[in-house]
Amino acid sequence: MMADDFVTGEIMSELGANIVVKADGPEVLVNTVEIFDADTRASNGIVHTLGEVMLPPSVMDVLSSREAFAAMATALAAANLTEMFEWANTGGSMFTLFAPTDLAFETLIENDNIPDLEALVAMVNFEYHVVQGKVMVEDLEPGELDTMHPTATLTVAFPESGVTVNGQALGYAPIMAGNGLIYRMDAVLMPVTMTIGDVAAEAGLTHFVSALEAAGMIDVLNGTDQYTVFAPSNGAFDAAVTAFGEDDLAGVLARADLAEILKYHVVSGRMMADDLVVGDVMSEQGASIEVKMDAGEVLVNNREIFDADTKAANGVIHTLGEVMLPPSVSDVLGDSDRFTSLVTALMAANLTEMLGWGKKGGAMYTVFAPTNAAFDTLIDADDEIADMEALFAMPGLAEILKYHVVPGKVMVTDLMV
Repeated sequence: MMADDFVTGEIMSELGANIVVKADGPEVLVNTVEIFDADTRASNGIVHTLGEVMLPPSVMDVLSSREAFAAMATALAAANLTEMFEWANTGGSMFTLFAPTDLAFETLIENDNIPDLEALVAMVNFEYHVVQGKVMVEDLEPGELDTMHPTATLTVAFPESGVTVNGQALGYAPIMAGNGLIYRMDAVLMPVTMTIGDVAAEAGLTHFVSALEAAGMIDVLNGTDQYTVFAPSNGAFDAAVTAFGEDDLAGVLARADLAEILKYHVVSGRMMADDLVVGDVMSEQGASIEVKMDAGEVLVNNREIFDADTKAANGVIHTLGEVMLPPSVSDVLGDSDRFTSLVTALMAANLTEMLGWGKKGGAMYTVFAPTNAAFDTLIDADDEIADMEALFAMPGLAEILKYHVVPGKVMVTDLMV
């Protein structure tokens, strides 16, 4: 465009933001800046020289200039977030803002019987509507999108109807700004505020919540630390009654090992289903959980997650159809080549079941486990024991082995008193 081609109005920049042209006087002004050397021709266009660097409208400028976002501008001001979006304070940072319209605010206030906008602003952390960086629609991927909220993420999905954020359609083209962009939203996005225990109860996982309370774990999962919980359904707990040899659910909840079982369903940190990768993750119980993929489905210890990604303020819940059991003492001993003699001895003395999961009440044990080398040393030192077979046939074998077993779970730190 030559200088004579300009007419008063707006022209669209390559950024996507408008440049205001005033061409009804003797000089052409672009964004109030005078062109002082016009129409320098090039093979692929024209250069007009300015005496100032023009700044495109900031995110805050765009919000303030559009009537549809008056409530959002007020909300950001009340939350002391406006300076973050101004040019003087960005430091070159870019932001993506999911901005609810005034109608979205009015609808939420009316539907939730909130007194007014001021009361709503006091309820909502609007950092939840802000993503660092300039995120175009084509940059979005299904899954979680980190926000500036300290813990809460947005959920992006791609149903047949188009891209959604927290179930709300991105039905409008983004509004470009110099330091980011704005998506117009028809709903105020509300982060989950309930903790894992509350969310589990609301999701109908009542047996799991009762178990957490019985095991003294509910406060941990209602705290501020982030956890991933593989929560057994009510049906899973009902099936566990028979599997654990109990008479009823009360028997399951009264087991001495209940806390160990529940800790095996809890992993530190927040992992959505898409974050789980093939391999092992460490449970809070101390034993690992195996993650597999089968035909695109995530399997946890070969169990399918049938209700994934139920979000809480302090983590996420994935629902399972079975109660998982961590390795028992018998399992741990059997998995180690160092204890093959002890495992055989326990079988010979009919003590394997005692240290396994098939016992009513869920008694806990601490085992001081002799290694294979320890058994060899015993045979070499005692002329009355001809070999390992003779050792396993000893009448007093069970008593010797029980001498290595202490009731309860005794950690090394418990011995240091």
